[in-house]
Amino acid sequence: MIRHHVVAVSLLLALPARHPLHTTHTDLRQRGTEIEITVRAFTDDLHRAVAARERATDDSALVRYARASLTLTDPAGHPAMLALVGTRTDGDITLVMLRATLP
Repeated sequence: MIRHHVVAVSLLLALPARHPLHTTHTDLRQRGTEIEITVRAFTDDLHRAVAARERATDDSALVRYARASLTLTDPAGHPAMLALVGTRTDGDITLVMLRATLP
């Protein structure tokens, strides 16, 4: 039974690089009033989404897209400003690291 699954996974890995699943994972870690945000997304999906809204995919366009798509507020509803810490691409996955300080 396990052998059949290994063969099936091997066949899936041999398929073209397109992926049928479009997901993004966002991790938030709070340290006092500072929030560290890591967004993990498929690179092609992220570039397509940013380019559709911003007409570019550079860091400033990415930050504008993130600020429009992700909102953090304190308990009173005051918004936190997102700042780009950096990005890292590993294969077809891009990590976007952001930081916010709650008011």
